[in-house]
Amino acid sequence: MKRASSLTSRLTITVVLLVALVCVAIVSLTTVAMRNQLTEQLDQDVAATLQRVERAAGDQHFPASLPRTTAPSATSRASPSTPSWW
Repeated sequence: MKRASSLTSRLTITVVLLVALVCVAIVSLTTVAMRNQLTEQLDQDVAATLQRVERAAGDQHFPASLPRTTAPSATSRASPSTPSWW
């Protein structure tokens, strides 16, 4: 036996689903926007801190050729058997 749904209940379910879909879209867009904003802000803070450190190092009359650290190249990575934390 098939039970017929009333128009009111079908409209209510449709509206609830649409509102839920809009909420998910808003949350997703907000999350992406906040992530981008916070990443940009962190990049600016790190750059400003690096400039302050370089100025402070210059004021201390350290040698001009301080060793710089670089990111490891693809050839200098640890072997697959070495744990990533090693």
